[in-house]
Amino acid sequence: MSFECTKHIRSLNFQVNQFDLKIEQLNQSGEHGTTVWDSSKVLSLFLIQMLNTRSKFEDRSNKYCLELGSGCGLAGLSAASTGVKTILTDLNHIVPLLKQNISINKYGIEERWAGYNMNQQSTPLNYQDQIQVRELNWLDFDKDQFEEIKFDYILAADCIYEIELIPPFLQAVIQFSSFKTQIFVSLEPRDPRVIDAFVEESKKHGFSVVKIPRSKYPSPYNTLSAPCNMYKLKKTAKI
Repeated sequence: MSFECTKHIRSLNFQVNQFDLKIEQLNQSGEHGTTVWDSSKVLSLFLIQMLNTRSKFEDRSNKYCLELGSGCGLAGLSAASTGVKTILTDLNHIVPLLKQNISINKYGIEERWAGYNMNQQSTPLNYQDQIQVRELNWLDFDKDQFEEIKFDYILAADCIYEIELIPPFLQAVIQFSSFKTQIFVSLEPRDPRVIDAFVEESKKHGFSVVKIPRSKYPSPYNTLSAPCNMYKLKKTAKI
């Protein structure tokens, strides 16, 4: 798999879970959310690596994953490829790109599901049920949204690039998580002040914060020059 810069190309093939995801970008749009960032690549491969260490007989169809600020949808689609029910979210004007990427990967993901023996399920997974797109602006969201769902995983790749985004982001994570939710946040280190503030504010908001060591990153990102920092958060207290 090639890890050269891909921000300048219209579409890329990204190998996850032993097959290629095709991801369309709108890299001339001037929008942060229509480009695949390295933080999303690292998070995607890390998630696949983590889930693949578990039993291949595990029934993942009863697991739920929420991706905040999905952008092109790489991390969310990677999670979905393992059989986890996944909801990808972003702003209204990003949703069409998300839907496009979900549509063009339907065949590949369904083929991947067919290769799983997830508890020898008698019924095949339904693509429309397993992978959904919802509009979500976590600067101003409906607190009742997803009320009926207990998410096992929440993902966010490069959603926080300004200090002002940290409080509303954490409020959204608080709203949509439970004490069992594993929250993975991948950040490109543009500004050390943003990283430090994110860690500090997460702890103040009742989360444990563990920085994932580079040795746990997927190859070839398990080096000192890895282009992002990854954190695992878990709720430890109600705020």
